[in-house]
Amino acid sequence: MNSAIATFLMPGFAIAGGLIAEWGISVNHLFIGAGIWVLLLSLFFLFDPDLRDVQKVSGEKVDVGDVAVEGE
Repeated sequence: MNSAIATFLMPGFAIAGGLIAEWGISVNHLFIGAGIWVLLLSLFFLFDPDLRDVQKVSGEKVDVGDVAVEGE
């Protein structure tokens, strides 16, 4: 999900970053801001309670009602 959203938004943010750099903000500040954003987003996904409840898929077959589902 994160990759899909990032791929969708990347062209717009690349253009916006270029415009911000043209206005006089140095590029190293843009890289620092982008790095902080990536760290904050990573921490959000690390501590999100909904994602912490996701169970690991085992390689065993699990019977779900009338359909048998095989994990990876």
